[in-house]
Amino acid sequence: ITISREQFRYAQRWCRGLNVEIQLRDYREVAEQFDRVVSVGMVEHVGYKNYCTYMRAAARSLAKDGLFLCQGICGDSSRVHTDPWIARYIFPNSMLPSLARLTRAAEGVFIVEDVKNIGPNYDPTLLAWEENFRSAWPYFADRYGEHFGRMWRFYLLSCAGAFRARSLHVFSILFSKEGAVIGSSARKQRRSERRVAAKAPLACLRNRRAGRPFRWGRTRRYILLNKIPNHYREQKGNQLRAPVFHGQSREQNGDQLRAPFFRHWFFHNR
Repeated sequence: ITISREQFRYAQRWCRGLNVEIQLRDYREVAEQFDRVVSVGMVEHVGYKNYCTYMRAAARSLAKDGLFLCQGICGDSSRVHTDPWIARYIFPNSMLPSLARLTRAAEGVFIVEDVKNIGPNYDPTLLAWEENFRSAWPYFADRYGEHFGRMWRFYLLSCAGAFRARSLHVFSILFSKEGAVIGSSARKQRRSERRVAAKAPLACLRNRRAGRPFRWGRTRRYILLNKIPNHYREQKGNQLRAPVFHGQSREQNGDQLRAPFFRHWFFHNR
């Protein structure tokens, strides 16, 4: 959905022939319910007075076990105004929220399941956009004029500087309407991990006494959360990876970083 007629027409042309429906309507008018709701680059235009309305509208559009992903540019502090230059030349009536304002507006409506900051990626992205703009500018210079060219380059480069200075961020926030599905499945998974981790060392011991090699099978996924038997560590030690942490290199820490029982390793290698 969008309230921009230009964006509506462009999206219709772009999605022609696909199973996608583009609607020209206000988000507050949506009455249907969906399994997932995604808001990308839209919350910057809601305004601090409407954040609660925005969250309630998203919750109203979700099924009971639905998920809501909100992604947008945020500032590092809560404000009630935007940059005057941006408001005049680039984004009229815009306002960058803070993470605190968005999560506060979600209280009593959503449960925060995950937050990811992809803002550091926007510094090189904006520099790439500016380079592409300069390369293509000769084709549009007569149409838009030198004033627009300088203005747009200033916009791209100043925003790149703001992201590099970490005064601007891009947060992807995942909300659940009630949290029951995600919460219960996570609890079941942890209980299953604990049961298998408790049984696996015993199975390993029985196999060793019988003179048979231990067969990991599916158990290997869970035993990594607990502890690797010493005989397996000696055989496979150099192949078992653990994450480098606290800014230290593997060369500096040697084998101390090769303990293969970190949860991070489990989730990224199973």
